[in-house]
Formats: sequence, structure tokens, C-alpha cells
Amino acid sequence: MNSTEYIAIGSLIIALVSLITGFVLQYDKKKIRELERVNKKYKNRLKKSLRAIKGYQSIEKDKANELGQNIANYRRNIRKKYSEYFNSDFLTPGNIDELIQDLDND
Repeated sequence: MNSTEYIAIGSLIIALVSLITGFVLQYDKKKIRELERVNKKYKNRLKKSLRAIKGYQSIEKDKANELGQNIANYRRNIRKKYSEYFNSDFLTPGNIDELIQDLDND
């Protein structure tokens, strides 16, 4: 075999590798688009959930005012009474506003 045959075979191998790489990259791009779509959906759900929590915190504040209690004491009593639902640190209103702002900036 002479050098032109080696060059031709090498070119065919390079073309085949390029073709396979193109298909793989196209498939990966499709997967990335799908993940971005799902991410956007969950991001919207998270923002709605955070706004709902913010609403419930406003209700807590109003209820504490009606009862003439300090909001911190009222929340502490509620979390103690329903401890099975509050098994972790709960978000403060400031944290919720910060999280919503972070999600809006993305």
C-alpha cells in the first residue's frame, strides 16, 4: 500500500469518528434541552411554594396579633404543638424573600 491509500483510509476513519461524535453531541444537546425544560418547571413550582409559605407566615402574624402574642412565641408554640410537621429548621420571611429573589434572578 502506498501513502495515498493510507491517507484515504485515515480520512475515512476521521470522517467516521466525526460522524459518530456529531450524533452523540446532538443526542446530548437534546437531553440538555429536556433537562432545562424540567428545571424551569420545577423552578416555577418552587417559587409558587415559597409564595404559599410566605402567605402562611402572614396568616401566622395576623393570628398572633389577634391573640396579642409575640409572633416568635406564637410560631414556637405552633411548631411545638405540630412538631411532626416541623421536623427541620423553618424558613424565616427574610429567607423566603431571598430565595424568591434568587429564583427570579436566574
